[in-house]
Amino acid sequence: MSSKSEGKRSKAISAWKQTSFSAPQALVFILPSIASVAAAAWYYSNNHHQKLFGGKTLLPQSSADRLAYVFKLEFYPLATLVLAIHWVWLHRVWYPMTRNPLSGHEYLLETAARILSNTVEQLLLHLLSVLVFALLARPEQLFWVRFAVFAFTVGRVAFWVGYSIHPKFRIPGFIWTFLPTMSLFWYNCVLVARQY
Repeated sequence: MSSKSEGKRSKAISAWKQTSFSAPQALVFILPSIASVAAAAWYYSNNHHQKLFGGKTLLPQSSADRLAYVFKLEFYPLATLVLAIHWVWLHRVWYPMTRNPLSGHEYLLETAARILSNTVEQLLLHLLSVLVFALLARPEQLFWVRFAVFAFTVGRVAFWVGYSIHPKFRIPGFIWTFLPTMSLFWYNCVLVARQY
């Protein structure tokens, strides 16, 4: 190998070491995040959430009512996407040299662009999982839609704040976003399998 390629390789390894965790460090972030999602899910599953929203609500019965219910709640996850888009736009305002994508200054937008990209990916998974769940689940299970929306919104904010501080700190927000979404996805797979 040439000295240039070895230099690039050593820089890449040192950059990776700065953003990676040892196993005990990772557990400090991952286990409390999973535990907090599980605690919030338990809280919601025991109908304590109704106290937060002023008592029992009428549960939508028809498919159209269920979709309307979901789309009303999806304002909050969509707001996180709009905020991420505005965050990239504000970076372009703050750093005029980034307005031309060919100028070589795109590194100034890297964190904001990654937050936006991850938000789009997670929102797509979340929205599809919640819509399918709302159509397949029993009416008394629809409180999980509220929990999924709550967890997604909290998770995106935590992801944004953590990633803005340092890429290492994005883990709790990612878990708050990803774990409930994937739980709904796999539960939807079970519901679909039972129907056929």
